[in-house]
Amino acid sequence: MLLRLRLTLRRRGKLNSRIINSTLGLNHVSSYVKHFGSLRKAYALIRYASPRDCDWIDTRELWVSEQARHASELAEVLRTDLGLQPELDLDGIGLDIRGERLVSFLVARRLAHRGADHGPQWKAYRRQISSGLLAVMRLDAANRAIEDYVLLPPSLRAGRYVWLSSDSLRRHRGALYAGKDALFGAIKAKFARTNHAALTRSVPLSKRTKPSRPKTNGSLGRRW
Repeated sequence: MLLRLRLTLRRRGKLNSRIINSTLGLNHVSSYVKHFGSLRKAYALIRYASPRDCDWIDTRELWVSEQARHASELAEVLRTDLGLQPELDLDGIGLDIRGERLVSFLVARRLAHRGADHGPQWKAYRRQISSGLLAVMRLDAANRAIEDYVLLPPSLRAGRYVWLSSDSLRRHRGALYAGKDALFGAIKAKFARTNHAALTRSVPLSKRTKPSRPKTNGSLGRRW
């Protein structure tokens, strides 16, 4: 593994995830992380110091498991409080009902600060998700812990990445929540309204009965 990695470095002059994954004969980045503990450790063994921060690659599995944990906990809340029966998707980061996506959990890492004139920015990989709510965990400046949560509407324009900042939050009509409980409460409230509306539409209107006139005796009473 290391010999081919060293040869690739000699030919290309640098290494990164894209080069490793696209070079014929090299293992996938995830294989190096699994075998050596991190990509940074694999680089160190061939005496290569990457100019890029490898922390995000090193902790990716941690955040994938965190996405799955959030999805599982929300599923239990929706089952218990609303009687819904959501199912985890194949990746474990989203909830579906009858094949329709309800919500997906994303992790947004904080980008390097660009100066005093620029506010903080986050970037989340959206994969191929094109429907349902997006519940985004925004990480802190060190990308080590969850700072807050953003809930984005299903109408958000599709794309591989979601870019977040103060301006984009307003533009996307997103909502900001300080903690997980507040996020779950907002999601539950949305689905409660949707579920109520669906039930209302499914109940047929009862036929209106016309008020009937009291029956009268058509025959005249006998006169005595």
